[in-house]
This record gives sequence, C-alpha cells and structure tokens, in this order.
Amino acid sequence: MKIWFKLLLGTILGSVLGFVLSPGGNGAVLVQHLGRVSLHFGRYLVMPIMFFSLVVAVYELRLQRKVLQTFRLALFYGASMTAGMVVLGVILVLLLSPERIPIIATPQIPLQIPSFWDLVLRLLPTNSFLVFVEQGDYFLPLLFLAFVIGLNLTSDRQIARSVIELSDSLNRVFWHINVFITEFLYVPVLFLSCSLVLRFRTGNDLGIFLPVVVAIVILTMIVAFIGLPMALYFFHQKRNPLRWMHAQWGPGIAALVSGDILFSYGQLVRHGNEVLGIPRRIGAVTSPFLLIFSRSGSAFVTVVTFLVLFRSYSSLELGLFQTLWVIFLSVLVSFTLWAAPGMGSFVGIALLCKLFSRGMEEGFLILTPVVPILVSLGAFLDVLCASLVSQWVAERMECIHPEEERHSI
Repeated sequence: MKIWFKLLLGTILGSVLGFVLSPGGNGAVLVQHLGRVSLHFGRYLVMPIMFFSLVVAVYELRLQRKVLQTFRLALFYGASMTAGMVVLGVILVLLLSPERIPIIATPQIPLQIPSFWDLVLRLLPTNSFLVFVEQGDYFLPLLFLAFVIGLNLTSDRQIARSVIELSDSLNRVFWHINVFITEFLYVPVLFLSCSLVLRFRTGNDLGIFLPVVVAIVILTMIVAFIGLPMALYFFHQKRNPLRWMHAQWGPGIAALVSGDILFSYGQLVRHGNEVLGIPRRIGAVTSPFLLIFSRSGSAFVTVVTFLVLFRSYSSLELGLFQTLWVIFLSVLVSFTLWAAPGMGSFVGIALLCKLFSRGMEEGFLILTPVVPILVSLGAFLDVLCASLVSQWVAERMECIHPEEERHSI
C-alpha cells in the first residue's frame, strides 16, 4: 500500500472519528493527548536527521565547490516563490472579495515576540553545546553548527576522516529509521486529524468564520493543485507536473493534519529523494533552509487572512501604496517564522497586524477560533513550495537522478 494512500486513509478515519466523538467527552480528551504524543513521535528524529545530513551534504558540496551555488539558488528561488505567493494572494483577494467577518468581541491574549537581537544571541550562545539542548521549535542554531562543521571537514581530510565517516554512518542510520517511521506515520496522522477536527468543533462562533474559512481553503487548494503545477510546467521546459504532484501527497497530508512543518520533514526528504530523484546532499541543504527562511505557504495564508481582516474591520480602503506596503511586510514576516514551525500562519498574521498598525494591532485575536485550520493550510503550502524549490535547485545544478524516478512509495 502506497504511503500517501495510508496517510489519506488515516486522515479520513480520524476525521470521521472527530465528528463522532463528543468534544467534551473523555474520548476527546484521550484523543487530544494521543495527538500530542503523535506530534512528538513524528518530530522525534527530525533534528538528528537534519544535523548529520547537513554536515555530510556541506562537506560533499564543499569538495565539489558548490556550497555557495546551492545556497544562492535556494535563496533566490525561495524568495521569488514567497514574493510570488504573496502577490498571488493579494490578487485573488482583490478579485474574489471573500465575505467579511462580522465584528465580535475577543479577549486579550498576550503575545510575546522575541527581539531581533535575542534571536541572534540564541543563534550564537556562549557555549556551542547548548544548541543540543534547545527545544525542537528553535532549530536554526543546530543547523548553523552543522554547517560550520561541514565546511571545516575539508581543511584536513586525513585528520577529519573519522568524523566524516561517523557523520556519514549516522546520517545513513537515521535515514533508515526515518524510512521506518514514514511507513507507519499513518497511525499518528489518524490521531492528529481527529484532534484537529475536535479542536475546530470546540471553537466559538464558528458559523461567523465558516464562509471565510471555506474561501481560504478553496484558494489554498487552487494554489496547491493548479498554481504550483502550472509554475512547474511553464518555468521548467513544460515539464509534466504529475510526478511532482504524486510526490506531494505524503508530505502534504502530514503537514495538513499536523500544522507542523517539522512533522512532515521526514516525508518531504524521502519523497524528494526516492520519487523525484533529488540527491540527499541537495535536499539536506534546501529543505531545512527553505522551511526556515522561505515559508511561502504561510505567507500566502497570512496576507489573504490579513486582507480579509482589514476589509472587515477598517473603514479605510487600501490604495496602491498601502497594498505594496502589505506585500513587502508579508514577505518580510515570512523570513521571521523559523522560530514557529507549528504556528507559522498565526504568528505571521499577528506580526503583520502589529507592523501594519492603523488600528489593526489586535486584529489577529479575532481569528483565535480558527487558528488550527489556518496554521494547517499554511504548513501544507509551505511543504509543497519547499519541495518545488528543491526540485528547481537540483535541476539547475544538473544533479537530478532520473533513474530514481522509477520508485513509487
């Protein structure tokens, strides 16, 4: 049975169970706990895989003198993808004009946002071993250390040979463990999808948000199943997008039900390697880099939701300058979401509201009942965009392995 089919089946069964269970019953409480355990299970080995695979990838790319080229292409394509998704979101909202959200009273929720210098200090702690005890949500310091180690392994390969062999061995071991986990991820997906439905059902005033949620879901699916495949077709020599779309079912479903980009990371890199033929040395660099600095999907959901909020609660009209300012802020905010892998869209909306101001500073509080679905949609598009950019980078560097395209998992 294909991985994507098992994940889809688990999602359907979990969703049905979420509608059957009573939101306030003991069964719902048990499912919520199992959902949190499932999320931890899916993220359990992500950091070791990222760390050792990046060490080996940077070392191999340094030998080929392609480190700078890989990061440059990933940055260019990732930033272009984010900007394109934000502009597309603005155009779709202006053209389709989703229904406004009625004015409702919302309680005050404190939102603590770390400053830029706080994040820099956490990136460079006084003791580098502290990066190994960071919480899983803040993984940039760990990747920075892996990057530095990989670069310096080429200084004297005779001395560093044991470190290279150990890193490569651990990379392969964790990869095989990831293969096992991805085969059985449909069980955690079942509990996560059930938990997502239960959280959505317990929200207040859902009838008020239903038209807006439906509109955002439709726009997300249009981008996922029409926009991104068309981009792959037209920008890369009219390449048939069907294989790429097939490779996105597994990672996309995992991201959609969890709302967490790290939960779907194992699916993303495995499908990229075994279905699309992206070498591990490329995927190990581009996938975490893009999931940190290019949250294109969350940027899309952020700008769409913000514009709906603005049109609902402000008597002002967005002119050309204000629209360009929203686009710029949305792209800027997307580069700051790397500290929130499980709350990307909501944090993006909150930051955009505060940066835009003009009476919108607390506008994000209105969306509290529908936060889970917004976060899930953003993570879903994040993973798809990261996969597309990874394939573009691998093709540009001419290292796609066509012989691996025969695999179907």
